[in-house]
Amino acid sequence: MNECKQMTVWALAFTSDMQMIDTARNGNEGECTGEEGNCGCTHPEKNLISTMTIQDLERTETVLLTHSPCETCAFELYYNMKLQHVFYKEEYRKTDGIEFLQLKGIETRKVDWTKWPIEQERVTG
Repeated sequence: MNECKQMTVWALAFTSDMQMIDTARNGNEGECTGEEGNCGCTHPEKNLISTMTIQDLERTETVLLTHSPCETCAFELYYNMKLQHVFYKEEYRKTDGIEFLQLKGIETRKVDWTKWPIEQERVTG
């Protein structure tokens, strides 16, 4: 998968006891155009969902994102997982995904990435 020229975004799925299930990043099989909002890359949430088994989707209660989800990705996360929490490091340029999840009763908030209890090398490296 080719990396996005705009930014690298990660999604990590966890069980209720915070065991990591899977990770994914944004990108595509073709060439990223680098155009904001229309670069042709797939968001990490969609890549995450597409690589997980049904059992893993059902075990996922927490998703950690480097950027808050867009509305489409928030919808996909909500309807494909048994979400309780979505935490993100940076806010995406649109906040409709945050609003959608909060309206559905999912705890959704910005967190201090440096205090998150996971191996950061696995995400950033």
